[in-house]
Amino acid sequence: MLAFSRILDNQEVLVVANTSTTQPFAGEVVIDLALNADNDKIERLFSNKAQPQDPSQVVAKAAGTVEIHEPNGAITNGPVRVIAVSLKPMEVQILRKAR
Repeated sequence: MLAFSRILDNQEVLVVANTSTTQPFAGEVVIDLALNADNDKIERLFSNKAQPQDPSQVVAKAAGTVEIHEPNGAITNGPVRVIAVSLKPMEVQILRKAR
């Protein structure tokens, strides 16, 4: 699984990709806390697969309810906002907050 975002002004665009050639992926992706409110709707702009599954609405996770392993090895505990995604093998989706 690969996920990254680009922020332009006040708009976050997310790219999520399942790099497995055989296994689907279902899980949560951390998104920008300041730009996305709890229950915001996320829209899919692109998928390279037929009949893709839409992401969930934004969900807030309170401090102490999550464990995040940072790239530098540190572990943090939120708060964060996430969306749930389900991707087919080798699927790529481009997402943003619905307007």
